[in-house]
Amino acid sequence: MSERLKASPEFERLVNDLEALVLPDRPIAGWPPATPLKKWGEDASGSITFSRECALELFRTIEQARIPRGQAVISNLGSGLATLFWGQIFDRVLAVTDTALPDGRIVDGKYTLVSGALDRTVFVYELLRELDVLNVLVLDESHYSRAISPYYLFRKKLSRPGMIVFVGMKHEGMTRFVADLRSGHLDGIRHVISEVLCASPVGVAIELLGPRG
Repeated sequence: MSERLKASPEFERLVNDLEALVLPDRPIAGWPPATPLKKWGEDASGSITFSRECALELFRTIEQARIPRGQAVISNLGSGLATLFWGQIFDRVLAVTDTALPDGRIVDGKYTLVSGALDRTVFVYELLRELDVLNVLVLDESHYSRAISPYYLFRKKLSRPGMIVFVGMKHEGMTRFVADLRSGHLDGIRHVISEVLCASPVGVAIELLGPRG
């Protein structure tokens, strides 16, 4: 992104609320996260991999682009802290995990966790049938092959305006995937994908989807 967007008191409050969140002592199947948020910008327990500045920048971008705050899909639950982060601004958040869950899913208020693999096209189609709307897709993958199917299938469902967030730009697989999107190598379209200019050990980029032509 070429320039920083203006800070919003609302977004500062949402991030402060996340930092102050008290989590249950006994999570079920890893949810909610056992360790509260202690750090930003580290790939470690109790941390969200992107920086606090990056978190605010993502919120501000959603506001500036007038993206509805209805539904977000997270491709990789991980520690669960990033899922809680997106839940600060979205009414509903669906996150996918490789870990086996009771009955294949956990529903906890606005959060739905589903066990499965997004590189299985059939599984992605099953999730798509459950979604009334999709406003933001967060691709948090380190392997090229795991990003292709969810990117194209969920992209068709995304609202306009909508946004795709690429987390892991410093992983070789995600770097190659985004480079191929930008060059048009995958589909003949030169996708406009911008780096989020903030400190992060993994790298974050976004693709904004405008009105349908």
